[in-house]
Amino acid sequence: MIIAIFIALSVLLLNNKKRPEQQKAQVRTPVLEVIRIEKQDVQLSVNSYGVVEPKYKAEVVSEVIGSVNYISPDFAVGKFVSKGDLLARLDDSDYHADLAQAEASLAQAQAKLKEEIARGKVAKKTLRDVSPNKKTALGLREPQRKQEEANVKFAKAGVERAKRNLAKTEIRAPFDALVKMKNINMGSYLTQGKLIGELYGTETAEIRLPITPNSFSYLDLNRLDSRKLNIEAQYGDIQINHWAAKLVRNEGIIDKDNRMIYLIAEVDDPYNLKSPLDKSSNKSITSQSSSSQSLSLPVLQFGTFVTTTIQGKKVKDVIKLPRHVVRSEQVIVVDSQNKTQTRQVNVVRSDNENAYVIGGLEDGEFVSLIRSDSLIDGTEVKTVMSQSYTPEIAPLMAAEPKVVNAGESP
Repeated sequence: MIIAIFIALSVLLLNNKKRPEQQKAQVRTPVLEVIRIEKQDVQLSVNSYGVVEPKYKAEVVSEVIGSVNYISPDFAVGKFVSKGDLLARLDDSDYHADLAQAEASLAQAQAKLKEEIARGKVAKKTLRDVSPNKKTALGLREPQRKQEEANVKFAKAGVERAKRNLAKTEIRAPFDALVKMKNINMGSYLTQGKLIGELYGTETAEIRLPITPNSFSYLDLNRLDSRKLNIEAQYGDIQINHWAAKLVRNEGIIDKDNRMIYLIAEVDDPYNLKSPLDKSSNKSITSQSSSSQSLSLPVLQFGTFVTTTIQGKKVKDVIKLPRHVVRSEQVIVVDSQNKTQTRQVNVVRSDNENAYVIGGLEDGEFVSLIRSDSLIDGTEVKTVMSQSYTPEIAPLMAAEPKVVNAGESP
């Protein structure tokens, strides 16, 4: 009985309980930070660096044997020499004697030839008087004359050889150069092929500029040769010097050790030896440098580390975007109805922070700076303009290549 009363009261209470009001579920609209894109024309550039080297080097060696009896004061490390300047001289007394002997042998051969020519004339006259119908080459002494002519040629060659050997006792500079190394002293005995010194040509300096294959694709290959460059080198914390250079060629291969492509740039007259303001070419590096600095003509010394920027292709309608918003060359666009769309773009190049793309987007469209896997095409969103990102594009420059040897981590 008690249980029945309890059940009845429970049912009565449940029936009289006020039911809660039902509320409609609220759908939250995603909020995306966006930027308004702007297309711009961009000049691509590639940064590189290198060490200044002479275009021409020469190891000067002795072509004859003998002892050194003269060394030019200009044949010293750091001095400049001109083409044809005398660097050193060997004892030439034996070579003068050899020349005298060769000239005497030539005189003897010429005398014998004249004698044989005269004998031939006599033989010809004799045969004409005795037996005019039996003239033979042997009877006319033609073989003997030809032998003497050959002896004269041989003697002349001996004279020329003796003259050349005598001239080689004077060792001269093959081109305008800086003396890099001297390897002789007074009284030194030189054998044939003995290294005397090393010369660096001063007419043209050469710089090998490493470029990554990816950066190389930014360059206009049809206009690569003879392109003008600005070479820079920094001395100390403040002073920066500039030189005019030009690209002359591409080495045409990828280096197997560091996977770089090398471009070759040249600088004319790096030591300003041909400058009209500096007529004296016979100076040391120190005096030449101080003179040039006083005349505002910086000297580009061999071994200087320099940097440069190479102008590349000009690309139209480039759009700058934060790198993280481009995935698999796709971006999220918010259309005029505040709905999302996925667009395919073409990445021209990228750096640590930004990606530079072309195609797939139009001026004035809004690109989301937020990427989320939950955003599908057609999702309705709210937008907020970004205040921290600017779409303006500075001149695009590839980072300086880091030369890495095989087996090392870049």
